[in-house]
Amino acid sequence: AGFDLAPSIPHDIDLASGDGEAIAIAGDRFLVVANETLPAVFSVDRTGHDARPLALQLRPGLRLDLGIEGIGYAVAGPRRYVFTVNEQALEADGPGSTVDHGTVVRLTRHSLDGEPVLEVAYLTDPVFTAGHGDAGVSDLAALSPDRVLVLERSWVRGAGNSIRIYAVDLRGAPSIAALDDARHAAPVAKRLVLDLAT
Repeated sequence: AGFDLAPSIPHDIDLASGDGEAIAIAGDRFLVVANETLPAVFSVDRTGHDARPLALQLRPGLRLDLGIEGIGYAVAGPRRYVFTVNEQALEADGPGSTVDHGTVVRLTRHSLDGEPVLEVAYLTDPVFTAGHGDAGVSDLAALSPDRVLVLERSWVRGAGNSIRIYAVDLRGAPSIAALDDARHAAPVAKRLVLDLAT
């Protein structure tokens, strides 16, 4: 059976250069990563209007076109959280991914109600085969304030793609928000949920 997509919703976010990377539903609004290199994260209503920038604590040192790639939203009672994750390591957090090692990204839970930021080191898989390509995080989905799904992707010219979804439990995870180099912390545990190749 087929399905029809609704008409697209243009947004009124005022940016000289938009590079939309991710979107999440936050109650009656959308959260939009409108530019991953700046970075710029906005809240807009369901018609794409009333754009409001979110004042999130985002670290400097994002690599060009490898910045904030995923966003999520979770609620627990009166508490509201926005999750962000960068595609590849910040400049201070080490190199990008290779066939020999993954890249260390920061998975961050931002409280919209004044709680401290929770930031954990997340180690991606290496590039799945030799050749011209890379690996990193493409998106996340917040299941609760403590549980997220992380979508990793890898691409190698001539060899194709790898797409895997991992579950991450943040309960008890120590925050690395005070660390200048995420490699100095043990990466958070991840559990494979789905490998699209198999």
